[in-house]
Amino acid sequence: MKKKYRFIIYCLALVIIRQILVSHIPINALSLAGCDDQLMVLLSTNMLKFDYLGAFNYLTFVKGISFPLFLAGNTALGISYIGAVNLLYSIACLVFMYAIKDLIKKPWLKYVIFAILLFNPIMFANEVVQRVYRNSLTPAQVILIMSFMFMLFQSRKDKLNKKFVLISILEGLTLLFFYNTREDSIWIMPFMIVFIFIMVFGYIITNKKKTSIPKLIFMVLPLIILFLGNTAIKLVNYKYYGVYTRVDEEGTPFAECMKTLYSVKNDDEIEYVTMSRAKLDKIYEVSPTLASIKDNIDLHIGIFEQSDRKPGDNEVEDGWFWWVLRFAVNDAGYYKDAKTADEFYQKVIDEINKAFDEGKLEKQSTMPSALMSPWKKGYTGKLFKTMLEVVAYTNTYDKVETLVIESSGLDKNISYFESATNNKAIYPTKTKLNGYYTYDKDDYTFTIVNQSNDVIYKKECAKKEACSINFDTNVSKNDIKLVVYTKSSEIENKYLDYENNISDNYNLYLDSNYEANNVQKQVAGVYAKKLNIIAKVYKIVTPILSVLGIISYLVLIIRTIKDRKEYMDKFLIVTSIFLSYIVLITGVSYNHISSCFSISYMYLSGAYPLILMFDIISIGLLFKNNKKQD
Repeated sequence: MKKKYRFIIYCLALVIIRQILVSHIPINALSLAGCDDQLMVLLSTNMLKFDYLGAFNYLTFVKGISFPLFLAGNTALGISYIGAVNLLYSIACLVFMYAIKDLIKKPWLKYVIFAILLFNPIMFANEVVQRVYRNSLTPAQVILIMSFMFMLFQSRKDKLNKKFVLISILEGLTLLFFYNTREDSIWIMPFMIVFIFIMVFGYIITNKKKTSIPKLIFMVLPLIILFLGNTAIKLVNYKYYGVYTRVDEEGTPFAECMKTLYSVKNDDEIEYVTMSRAKLDKIYEVSPTLASIKDNIDLHIGIFEQSDRKPGDNEVEDGWFWWVLRFAVNDAGYYKDAKTADEFYQKVIDEINKAFDEGKLEKQSTMPSALMSPWKKGYTGKLFKTMLEVVAYTNTYDKVETLVIESSGLDKNISYFESATNNKAIYPTKTKLNGYYTYDKDDYTFTIVNQSNDVIYKKECAKKEACSINFDTNVSKNDIKLVVYTKSSEIENKYLDYENNISDNYNLYLDSNYEANNVQKQVAGVYAKKLNIIAKVYKIVTPILSVLGIISYLVLIIRTIKDRKEYMDKFLIVTSIFLSYIVLITGVSYNHISSCFSISYMYLSGAYPLILMFDIISIGLLFKNNKKQD
């Protein structure tokens, strides 16, 4: 059997094993996450009904359309959501192996590299894959974007052919899909722009008068596809909702309003807080439009500040103020349509700018993005320290784990998640008791207690009257006790059976999903245990790989200095991965020190494939090619 076929069979075998391992892990249906997971499911359902994003509301443009579109397609095809995102990741790993086939010549290294990248624990972790949320797509998207670009880069000197055209189109479509998955996806753009610039500039310098215009067009085509795709999304949104926008955080009155509010200088210095109550009071004085919803803002500050890092301080972190403003404007009725909401935000902008012109408010500098809090004194040291913390966090796979966890919310909403994903969830453990109890001799108290004798249900009942019983409760055990007593004596003290419990005094029906949950947890637990063993291996091995990767990268730098012709392309590829990782963790670290708690593997999901790609390519390049081989 030829070596390449042997490798293909090996890859397919590992992919199948991996798909089997993830096939029995449950989704974590966070049906109470109305602005996140629940929103993704709702938007995908609207798409399935050919209703695009549905009726306009204050959440319509807060997230990109890529994940709902992916989920809708997945649901329509009847494919498991967890299976689909993992298969997409496996495909990305195969594409990556093709992209580096000319960089890593040692056959045994390719086997090791594929296995390491494929079994990345981030792709079966709770916060990334078990949640029905957009971060599950990010690792695969990052690998695909970089792999396609590496292919284009390595064939930049060749004549234009169908392969180059196809890869350029795939790169553009993947970039467009990625860019509309998360609002902070701009972190990938330095990678894209630098590589395209190097390709175009190098091609023009090398070919001079023989420069092929079609070849140049296809070099920049990914950016053209991104621009045209984003423009198309804006046009569709304009058709449906009357506003020419992609997401609310970019180029909209809402985004400009956030920047304008941030630009008002703070007289106070409160950690993580730019929109302090004192600052808001100053703005209310010059902006009657914002002042008109002061009560709504105060209400939601009180709600959201309970979720930040200093609950009870009567202030809200910047990461939550973004939501405070939207909720307050919605409560005031301005989100009845997009035009009305935009007009509200524009009035606030105009009133604050007028106050700046009249000297009633003082300006401070802001960051380029409306999502970013203004820079404050002392951030340089904090940022560097936090980046080191994030490096340690990501390289050790801290908190990355597959969980066998009960979903949250009402049963009907969890069922909604199951229908949208074609995956099973574990429902909250519940016991339901229905029926009646009666006692002829005296008034009495009807109670249900758990194994710890804690009262979980209590009802005062009159003698000779049938006392109706109807309650639900979460229980940790499948046996609960009925205790009934009067002021002078105990009437009943016994454990109830499942289903019908009948006597002269009562007819009670007891039902619980405890047993079913136990079976489901046991089955899922078998697979989760195996996946968590893999995660534990990565927690140990990845830090070692990263140290070796850095050492190998230093060796590559030395080799590149000595032999630019042989190593420059390899150096640029590895360096681009490393710098993309730095850009990503810098953004997350800045958000952590300025806005809200952000050191979470969910937000950093794109960093994990970057780490592995950097390590395995750097180390792989240490092994010089044997000229007699291949």
